[in-house]
Amino acid sequence: LRELMELSPDEATVRREGEELAVPADEVAVGETVIVRPGEKVPLDGRVVEGESAVDQSPITGESVPVDKTSGDDVFAGSIAAEGYLEIEVTSTAGDSTLARIIEMVQGAQAKRTETERFVDRFAGYYTPVVVVLAIATATLPPLLISDPVTVEVAGYGFAFVGDWGTWFVRGLTLLVIACPCAFVISTPVSVVSGITSAAKNGVLIKGGNHLEAMGDVDVVAFDKTGTLTRGELAVTDVIPADGTDEATLLRYAAAVERRSEHPIAAAVLAHADAAAAGADTGASEGSTPGEGPEPTEFESLTGRGVRAVVDGETYYAGKPALFEDLGFDLARPATDGGKTA
Repeated sequence: LRELMELSPDEATVRREGEELAVPADEVAVGETVIVRPGEKVPLDGRVVEGESAVDQSPITGESVPVDKTSGDDVFAGSIAAEGYLEIEVTSTAGDSTLARIIEMVQGAQAKRTETERFVDRFAGYYTPVVVVLAIATATLPPLLISDPVTVEVAGYGFAFVGDWGTWFVRGLTLLVIACPCAFVISTPVSVVSGITSAAKNGVLIKGGNHLEAMGDVDVVAFDKTGTLTRGELAVTDVIPADGTDEATLLRYAAAVERRSEHPIAAAVLAHADAAAAGADTGASEGSTPGEGPEPTEFESLTGRGVRAVVDGETYYAGKPALFEDLGFDLARPATDGGKTA
């Protein structure tokens, strides 16, 4: 729960009477305007009133790709402004944010007792008193009943017993420690709590331990997800050069353009270009290896659309299809089926 609560910042930059003030997030009222700069976390749920930014919502929604936010879009506390400046009108207080409700649901789920926990509690209610009585009897009865040493033979083996108080007191304590159901009673609730919390940190909300316990009887899981089921790790799957361009040249310049971008898609493009360069053995001329593109002399991040860079004296763009449509290019989209993004 502590790790979940740390997703939301303690302070927010609020505009009050024309000044930007850093105040505790729980003191910000609904309707006030908070400022979020690139790389900062959104402190409270709200609606964008000015600015554009790609927002990393993965801590809240699990989406692997930052979502473009502009005026009128809603944002969640705990999400991160990857790039761009945002002014956000607060729509809910810190205690009523989406993240706060998630934490409340996790707390409620942890408080719900499973059938196994209830059985363990009932069992411990009978078992523990029996163990305590046996331990007391072990520590006290032999010294009271055995005045002289007694030898007992079992299966040909002899066992000697003496009525020494110190010896039997230690044996009583030993029985109590070994037979005490502490680990048995504690293990079940601890397992449930850790399972629910671990799932919540990975974007899965489990409403109670009984639902988690029921998963133990599941044989088949059916996922209902439009298009594809992914691991949330972006990777280049297809490279489709336009007419007159080969794949090596395309990757070379794509890597050069994306080299200064912090977007996850840029990281995937660079990784693919580096892998292609490492495995390239096609007889390409020196200087045209895919992953060895030149450094751009100019770079600009086009928030919510893509990036622009000057490489080898020419301007190159990388971004969404809408960016190229605005630039006057008619891009075919042959590879966008099956959940892929072009």
